[in-house]
Amino acid sequence: MKKTLSLLLLLLLTTTAACSKSASEYDKSGNAKSKARDFDGAIADYTNAIALRPNDARFYVDRGFAREEKKDFDGAIADFTKAIGLMPNAYYYADRGLAKAGKRDLDGAEADYTKAIEFDPKYALSYDGRGSVRTYKHDFDGAIADFDKAIELEPNRASYYFWRARANRLKGFFYAAIADCDKAIELRPDDAYAYFERAQSKKMLGDLDGALADYDKAIQLKPDDAAWLGRGIARVAKGDIDGALADYDKAIQVNPKYVAAYEYRGCLRYDQQAWKDAISDFRKALELDPTDGYAPFRIFLTRMRLGEKDAAAKELQQYVAGRKNGKTDDWESKAAAFLLGQLAEDDFLKAADNSDKKKNDDQHGAAWFYAGTMRLLNGDKSTAADYFQKSVDTKVKRTSETSAAAELKRLKSAQ
Repeated sequence: MKKTLSLLLLLLLTTTAACSKSASEYDKSGNAKSKARDFDGAIADYTNAIALRPNDARFYVDRGFAREEKKDFDGAIADFTKAIGLMPNAYYYADRGLAKAGKRDLDGAEADYTKAIEFDPKYALSYDGRGSVRTYKHDFDGAIADFDKAIELEPNRASYYFWRARANRLKGFFYAAIADCDKAIELRPDDAYAYFERAQSKKMLGDLDGALADYDKAIQLKPDDAAWLGRGIARVAKGDIDGALADYDKAIQVNPKYVAAYEYRGCLRYDQQAWKDAISDFRKALELDPTDGYAPFRIFLTRMRLGEKDAAAKELQQYVAGRKNGKTDDWESKAAAFLLGQLAEDDFLKAADNSDKKKNDDQHGAAWFYAGTMRLLNGDKSTAADYFQKSVDTKVKRTSETSAAAELKRLKSAQ
């Protein structure tokens, strides 16, 4: 009996001690669990802290960060919104902006970062966050202006130079991008992303050896999927097909859901006339991303090369009929109509025109490749060669132009 009473007393004391844990102690425990990446345990602790002290904004912010780590962006946004209601300031608006960006609500994220800047015009991270969002929205001028301001406020933060480098590269300012990467690397020599970003710009400038060296360094520091893919693309440009395939394989091994890696590997296999392997990659890309606007056309062309004309047309028609993104008169629709024989070649090539130079070049590179392939399939090798050359001449350096170059080389060697 005494033993039973002792056990009950011990249980009561333990329960009382647990119940007497303060909100701050729960928060501290949650922070320790977050640091250990036990986000479920951290969220439970923060929730207990909130139950004890529901008007402390800090606890909502901490729980919001933990939820963000779990990709629960709606939950994170709700927590940051609550914190803003309790204590509006630049930091909490910026925190919510980051969560909205994670959810791909780019307009909402930009608005929150702008609000953060209104609260504190000297909070550099708000400019950095808004600049990143503007980069994703292709507002490169606005992005660069934001990174300029962030750098003015905190000139020794490497990430600001990295993000400005990306905006500069995407705008076509490759030398400026390289200069920014140089500075980022100077400030943080072990920054794999800065080496990767510099490699991307060097590749666009034709400095393939320099690009490969930077990709090697990026992979050494952080062997992620994008670095493997980038090096593979550079190796294709150098003519190292086996090395490129090995890199594409590695990118897919690291990230089995990497759509771009399947597409690039599929295109390289297409260029090697390994039709069945190519179509397998294109189908995988489309399986992973049913909205992919490129794989269906490659599947069509590959099946045409396999002699499956009717099946190729039927599959492309099914894709067009079930297409949920885009418009009926957009570029992808025009390309499908041409390949299916529903749009004249001249009209298709004219449809590639675009006031945006980058889109204009991209669409013409693909258009000349598609038109050249159809000419080739119809036995008109002379016109096909002319069209492939025009695709290469766009200097876009993407898969359509790479395939056009491979076809052109094959036609010339056969003469």
